[in-house]
Amino acid sequence: MAPGAPALLLLLLLLLLPPRTAGCPAACRCYSATVECGALRLRVVPLGIPPGTQTLFLQDNNIARLEPGALAPLAALRRLYLHNNSLRALEAGAFRAQPRLLELALTSNRLRALRSSAFAGLAQLRVLYLAGGHAPNLGALFPHDLLSLLQRLQELHLQENSIELLEDQALAGLSSLALLDLSRNQLGTISREALQPLASLQVLRLTENPWRCDCALHWLGAWIKEGGQRLLTSRDRKIMCAEPPRLALQSLLDISHSSLICIPPSVHVQPLELTANLGEDLRVACQASGYPQPLVTWRKVPQPREGRPRAQAQLEGGAPGLGGHSASDTGSGMLFLSNITLAHAGKYECEASNAGGAARVPFRLLVNASRQQPQQPARGPPGEGALFVNDYSDGPCTFAQLEELRDERGHEMFVINRSKPLFAEGPAEAPPDCGPTQGAGPGLRVPPPVAYEIHC
Repeated sequence: MAPGAPALLLLLLLLLLPPRTAGCPAACRCYSATVECGALRLRVVPLGIPPGTQTLFLQDNNIARLEPGALAPLAALRRLYLHNNSLRALEAGAFRAQPRLLELALTSNRLRALRSSAFAGLAQLRVLYLAGGHAPNLGALFPHDLLSLLQRLQELHLQENSIELLEDQALAGLSSLALLDLSRNQLGTISREALQPLASLQVLRLTENPWRCDCALHWLGAWIKEGGQRLLTSRDRKIMCAEPPRLALQSLLDISHSSLICIPPSVHVQPLELTANLGEDLRVACQASGYPQPLVTWRKVPQPREGRPRAQAQLEGGAPGLGGHSASDTGSGMLFLSNITLAHAGKYECEASNAGGAARVPFRLLVNASRQQPQQPARGPPGEGALFVNDYSDGPCTFAQLEELRDERGHEMFVINRSKPLFAEGPAEAPPDCGPTQGAGPGLRVPPPVAYEIHC
């Protein structure tokens, strides 16, 4: 080998390697103003990224959180790719130090909610990728004022998110948006108001959603035929109906206006009036029917007197309740009143609404000021939801045996064991200094209630 050949060979190898700037993070590749740190199993944003970086690839890692200040040195950043990571939330002001950012990719993370200030500082953002795997309710993912900060946004990619609801104000403020992709979600309907703020829209993608072709989509079919089709490719114009069954697999544009119908809701509350004792819990069912499935809302009718404490109520399942606010559920709304006080007494209203109209039913709650145990009601003919208690004093039985003890109408039957009282029975006489017991006739002695163990 000629003298100096090894040195020449080493020089050639160095020239073939990608250029690497000083201070490049370990295992990353840095060249010009671009840093590539993709698919390195990173859990955090690596340290040592050159401050002049304009494009940063962090995709296909395991980053679950953007640590405060992790991006602070990167004020020159123009493009940030964080897709295919494990992000569950974005801290307020996570990108505040990136005022020049033009493109942000957050596709295929695990975001479930975003704070109002998550995108604060991104006044120049043009493209936002939020496709794949986020919240099914766009209102939950986006607070109503979140996207209003992105006034120069031109592309919003929301496909493959299982989005079931696009709220009327979810896209407010996006007057510069040119492309909106809502394909491959779970949208059953969409309102004209939801798309109305998009004055600059040029491309709209709505395909592969389970559209419910009823009266609420009258406007969409007419809008596409009148000029909205300029926003849709030939494929996107094929908005296929998933329901009702008679219209399934038909294109919205091929269905006559008269076939897109709604059935106004009907609502039923039984009974319309109840009396409860202090400290009890109460559930009141509101059954609603109609097409599409009505939204059921309970509310307490305001009383003329002010200064009265607000009742705490909620729908079963933990939805926020009354106390000055409404609570909603679909189909059957269950009003749940916990630890009843005098403040719960009054008039309530159950409303069921859908695109075909609304229906309301009043309900009145009376509260017994006495804390005494309610008297056993007279047993009438068995009705739906009745609970039958059988006095088997020979001890407990299994769930399988209880199933066998159901009556001919399928009502559940429980076993009470009178050999195991929870409270000992005291003397029947009332104390001499007490007045007549409420609800008892003159001279009658009311024995104290005895609670027994129930096996179920």
